[in-house]
Amino acid sequence: MLDIPGGELDEQKALQLKRSRYGLGDRRTLDELIEFSGVDLRHKRATIDGKNRCGNIQWVPFIEHPKGANFIPTFDDTTEEPLDLPYDKSSVWYDPQIDGAGAGMISRDVIENEEDPKEKELRHAEEKAAHAVFKEEAKQLAGNSHHADEHKRLAAALEEDGAERGHKEVVSSAAAAALKAEQMEKEGVVVFHPCYVGRLNQL
Repeated sequence: MLDIPGGELDEQKALQLKRSRYGLGDRRTLDELIEFSGVDLRHKRATIDGKNRCGNIQWVPFIEHPKGANFIPTFDDTTEEPLDLPYDKSSVWYDPQIDGAGAGMISRDVIENEEDPKEKELRHAEEKAAHAVFKEEAKQLAGNSHHADEHKRLAAALEEDGAERGHKEVVSSAAAAALKAEQMEKEGVVVFHPCYVGRLNQL
């Protein structure tokens, strides 16, 4: 799946693994992983450019699934192949010739094995261009400062509120209950543990 030398030599089988239940997902490409980590998987080298990225990597925006960030794709229990076809346009596996026209009814294997090399190259270019458009949209959304500004505003409001009210100690519910029980015992009230209460009720 990671294109490391010594792995699966059949391109179709490797692609099937990448798209499977435990594959690479469809939000980022393998090339994007290599670029992000800096590890040259295809040549078994620790770095692609001589730079050590440990501790110096930054979050990279990605295109969320159109059905939401918590959407879990479905796969065949036996073959582990994806069932949510056709792929949406933001998927790295999106193929305009198949997903855009046939709603998954055209066999991908037939397309890959029988199409002309020039047409295949053109199709892959279209796929890459379609993904690039959606990736740019994701970057623009990620770069929106609305959330950051909102967080700053809320933090300032909380800080100001705290300054006006002065220091206020906050205790957990468990700590509050313990303090209450201690006070009750001082007043002569016998406090039973819940399990004892249950036992007494049985008696």
